[in-house]
Amino acid sequence: MQGYNFLVLSAMSNADSARQPAAPEAPSPLPPDAASAGAPPDGNSAGNTALTAALLAEGRIGPSQIKSFCGAGCPRAFATPDLAPEREAGDGRNAELSALLHAAAVSDLGWQSWIRVTGTDRIRWLNGMVSNAVQSLPENEGNYNFLLNAQGRIQGDCMLYRRPGDALLTTGQDQVAAVVRSLERYIIMDDVELQVVSGEWTALSIAGPGAAETLRRAIADPLPEWAPRGNARLREIRLPIPRQGSADSEASGADSSAILIAVPSPLAPRYELWIAPSQVLTCWDALLEAGARPAGVDALEALRVLEGAPRYGLDFDHRNLPQETGQTRALHFAKGCYLGQEIVERIRSQATVHRNLRQFELRGALPSLPCDLLRADQVVGRLTSAASLPLQGVTRSFGLGFLRAEAEARAGDFDYAGGSARLMAAPPLPPGPRTDAGADPN
Repeated sequence: MQGYNFLVLSAMSNADSARQPAAPEAPSPLPPDAASAGAPPDGNSAGNTALTAALLAEGRIGPSQIKSFCGAGCPRAFATPDLAPEREAGDGRNAELSALLHAAAVSDLGWQSWIRVTGTDRIRWLNGMVSNAVQSLPENEGNYNFLLNAQGRIQGDCMLYRRPGDALLTTGQDQVAAVVRSLERYIIMDDVELQVVSGEWTALSIAGPGAAETLRRAIADPLPEWAPRGNARLREIRLPIPRQGSADSEASGADSSAILIAVPSPLAPRYELWIAPSQVLTCWDALLEAGARPAGVDALEALRVLEGAPRYGLDFDHRNLPQETGQTRALHFAKGCYLGQEIVERIRSQATVHRNLRQFELRGALPSLPCDLLRADQVVGRLTSAASLPLQGVTRSFGLGFLRAEAEARAGDFDYAGGSARLMAAPPLPPGPRTDAGADPN
């Protein structure tokens, strides 16, 4: 492979490390804003998203409703007028989660950052930098990727979107600086330029069985087709919303441009809407008027645990190998050479990981995280995420964490401080129809 042979040689020298047993470890220390994602609300400590700032300015949320998440201050939950103050946080989150599973909910994704990749070599170069296919990725589609080092360890994750004139990477604000530094090291004689363009957009999520119908009521353009698996699908649209700050916008009825993405997800149909920060509050209100319920990051995190989807920096980090995470959607085994590929291929051919990220059903109190998993008083794993949520009128608790392969092979539950954990074969399916799932099964 042109330009990357030195990476493969370096990886080969460290390949044996992939075959060595590794004890479950806690995630590495995170920056203060990332580490506080599970901490009490902290107002503006992380720098608020555009939506959070707008809602605060209008008095529609208070500082106690803001949570640091992926490097930005986001609404953690939205108050419901008929709830007593001491019950608002938990009951509000459950109502929001119900909307995500059974109706439609709109959420703040302003914690995302965008990196634009341009230059004539961008596609070839990116194909050698990330773990998923880029050269064969159709234009206006996207996929999930890991960024690996030469030893095959995960240095970050991102979504990558291929467009006619550029490629866009999206990742958390807490990751963007490290991702750019990691990628820039390998721009040597390539016509490639990286530019952080987070100021151009902010983002909203519209999720749930009623998401498509909500979007149809709020915007005039056709929707990209949603499918539960496969690639994300991107479409540039025109919003029937006058651009703020234009003197003649009301008279002209001028539309605002935006990007709408159908995002694969295992349980809840999901779309992302990328808009200019100046338009976020107007779009938010339009989606609420179209029938969506507001949902904060607490509800989104509960949905993530229910879906069994790990988060970088919380459930896995720079010490983990790709196959340990179970996220094979981030890997393409026929794309050719890329940074860390030698290790990934060796694990695939020899099946030699010694720990795996798994989903558990928990019985007992939710633990303080991270929390050791025990069997016969021996540490065999570690829980890293947990959430309690009502399903069919019964509150159930689920968790994510790493488990040693030899412990997984033996039947039985595991203990943690305050309860026990049962290994799950697949995420639990919530009740209710998925009314707008696309027909495309890929």
